[in-house]
Amino acid sequence: MKPLYWTRIQTLAGYPGNPNFNKYKDSIWEILEEVKPSELNEFEEKFSRQSTQDKPKLVSKSEKPGKQQVAKLLDPKRSQNLGILISSQHLEISEIEQALLNFDTDIVSLEMLKRIYGARATDEELQMIKAHIESQVDVPLDKPEQFLYDLSCIAHFEERMFCLMFQDKFNEGVSSIQSILDNMQSVCDILFTSEGVKRVLGIILALGNYMNGGNVQRGQADGFSLDILPKLKDVKSRDNASTLLHFVVSTYMQKFGQNPEAPNPLPEPGDIDKAALIKFEGVDKDLKQLRKELGACDFE
Repeated sequence: MKPLYWTRIQTLAGYPGNPNFNKYKDSIWEILEEVKPSELNEFEEKFSRQSTQDKPKLVSKSEKPGKQQVAKLLDPKRSQNLGILISSQHLEISEIEQALLNFDTDIVSLEMLKRIYGARATDEELQMIKAHIESQVDVPLDKPEQFLYDLSCIAHFEERMFCLMFQDKFNEGVSSIQSILDNMQSVCDILFTSEGVKRVLGIILALGNYMNGGNVQRGQADGFSLDILPKLKDVKSRDNASTLLHFVVSTYMQKFGQNPEAPNPLPEPGDIDKAALIKFEGVDKDLKQLRKELGACDFE
């Protein structure tokens, strides 16, 4: 008979010196009785050891049926890489087709579709595959070649892939441009409407006129060129302990900054830096490129 490899339990209830004495007391094993099958002959027939003469004869290698020949047309390295992609990702042409026809990246992710698009057949490869199909109908294509051919049979495969990838790029591009313009608009609104900006400029105008006194060219000014603003920090006090910029800030805080909830009179420095770096020629170029690529998605 075949053996049954189990871990044996022995209750040994009648041997007090045994370490397992009373270990299984009151357990099911104390009261359980064997229930033997009525047909032991049938049991023996099913579970007896197989005699050596009953072993099936091994089929020699020469007798094994040969694999069906397939057409391997691609470069070996290219075929291997494509085969790994298909097998590892369990790619199905039907799912790829549905994803493209419905623009549904829940079926196949956009990243995977990009990889598939990058692995598509070249014109030369496709011509070679089609030539084989027409000339040798009885020799099927290998899996990578068949995959490339099936991809090419999806209606407007490359155009749909371009539009799907552009959809992602379009949203990102529009958001980037919108962020740049929104920041510029915000900075301009603050500079044009903020009472705090007017107060800061008013303080600088008053201090400048006082410093210039009756100078014919610089005194009694009604305004000033903004290029003086970054130079305020260079005008030192007599003891060199502070600058004119410090005094402007101190004056503003004394007159208008007593309220701790008072808003910052100027835009955030980071926002000003971003606005200063805007090249409207570049923004216009980006918009034209998005418009051009959007038009390329209009196909029958």
